[in-house]
Amino acid sequence: MTEPDYFYRRYREGETEDDDYNVIVLSWGVFIEYRAGHVIETNIVPMAKFPGAMELTEEQIDQIEAIAVEGGVHSKEEMDALYQQFLRECGGNEPDR
Repeated sequence: MTEPDYFYRRYREGETEDDDYNVIVLSWGVFIEYRAGHVIETNIVPMAKFPGAMELTEEQIDQIEAIAVEGGVHSKEEMDALYQQFLRECGGNEPDR
């Protein structure tokens, strides 16, 4: 069976011009490319999410875009604050590693 090989790009406007972005969906990965120049690679693999699909429907692309964008991006400071909140909520104990 042939592997899927597709490419979709959707442009979205952000709150500022630098926040404008493209969601790029390839068969093997999803990226968010900001006008300001940075790119975020997600861990979404469309061909694994929709096995056997040689192309995606608009609904499938909508699902992928929602997952990619909803995840968001956090700075180190925001992640540290979220981790501290996690520790408070689980009784202050570090999880086993």
